[in-house]
Amino acid sequence: MTNNINTTLPRSASETLHIEEYDKMPPFFMSLVSRDNLWTYVSSYGSLSAGRENEDQVIFPYVTVDKIHDGYGITGPRTLVRLEDNTLWEPLCPSVECHLYRKRTLSKTALSNRIQFSEILNDGSLSFEHSWEPAGRYGLARRVSIKNHCSVKRKLRVLDGVANIMPPRIDSRLQASCSTLADAYKQNELLPNSRMAVYSTASGITDRPFPMENLYANCVWSYGLPEAKVTLATNAPESMMQSATVNPCTLSRGQRGAYWLDANIEIEA
Repeated sequence: MTNNINTTLPRSASETLHIEEYDKMPPFFMSLVSRDNLWTYVSSYGSLSAGRENEDQVIFPYVTVDKIHDGYGITGPRTLVRLEDNTLWEPLCPSVECHLYRKRTLSKTALSNRIQFSEILNDGSLSFEHSWEPAGRYGLARRVSIKNHCSVKRKLRVLDGVANIMPPRIDSRLQASCSTLADAYKQNELLPNSRMAVYSTASGITDRPFPMENLYANCVWSYGLPEAKVTLATNAPESMMQSATVNPCTLSRGQRGAYWLDANIEIEA
């Protein structure tokens, strides 16, 4: 038995490789190329690992390939959309039954400096896409869009964001052997009157009783979707799945870093 996978090859460095119905293939691994010291590895299932320079300066945890494949919903991006009839659409979720969507496509530039995932809803009325690309000194950038392909206005509730954002100065050995201890030190804060969140540790991580100050932080911010509310609640996806109000969390301690946008939107025909 074979799958009919349509692959369009690029003819120049400025073109893009498209793999339609990539979800019918076993999960595979991709690298995102950057001109500076940013490194990023992305699973076709959606999770990823990323950082600067080496495995000890991470944005998302540096783990083995199998854990990255298994990391959807734990590490990296996730989007949930509540439709008008209260149906929950979770684009690009690897565990969703295939009858809930019409087609998925994975695209990658010939230079490997942009990776894009897209999905069309089963009735063809909506499509979703998101992409990763390097952003120079700003690190890693993600773009998201939802398009309306029907003749009427759509009213949707959307939750979109990323999970398991790491603070700096947690090296790969500490993450591998003492991840629970590292989680206990994590501190995530949304800055007042802004859409920027900072992810740090309350102090240097040690199991000995003496003070150790930490002055480093990773940052996440967003642009667009001005009506959205930012929350750092790790359980925001679960609240969305239950049609409950998402906790407006602006400060969390002892929890993994998360950044979510929660909005009710209207998309014109």
